[in-house]
Amino acid sequence: MLNSYLAGKSQRTPAAQQPPRPARPFITGVPEILPGKSARIVHRFSLDRELFFRDHTLWRDISREDPFLPGLAVVPLTVTMEILAECGELLEPGKVLTGMREFRAYRWITLDKPDLTIEMTAERRETGSVHVTLREAADGNQPRPLWAEGVMLFAGAYPPGQASPLFPLKGEHASSWTPERLYVDGMFHGPSF
Repeated sequence: MLNSYLAGKSQRTPAAQQPPRPARPFITGVPEILPGKSARIVHRFSLDRELFFRDHTLWRDISREDPFLPGLAVVPLTVTMEILAECGELLEPGKVLTGMREFRAYRWITLDKPDLTIEMTAERRETGSVHVTLREAADGNQPRPLWAEGVMLFAGAYPPGQASPLFPLKGEHASSWTPERLYVDGMFHGPSF
């Protein structure tokens, strides 16, 4: 998803004016790392830098008086999964993500605080397997609940593709949501998503 967004952006902006694209856009810093073993990673969200989150809000049109008043920006679940994958890749450099196991998201990451910072820990359990946890960063040793976690699986190459089986539907009928109204009435994703 993010690569598609960035690719579309590159079509609108001349290459000479573009800043270099980060290899891991959701890693702001790596305060601790034992290569191949474990790492502590942080990311500071910024609605000024990561403009696409403004297109993923609850209660998009919340004010008739001020139509520019934003709703509550929420990090999509797919981006949470991307964050965990980027953290795992730090311990399996040069490999590709081939799967996720035991992925759990316990709460939404809401961007209601300016510059919300999250902290991830990555621990390589065996070759090709990295367990990653995500929680809000905090000062001191106060307990912080997990927001998401999962086991990221890596390999030297993607496995060979398989033909998809036929998927016949019983009682097939047209959706009650038309394509032009789906994102107006049924979903809260904006144009970036």
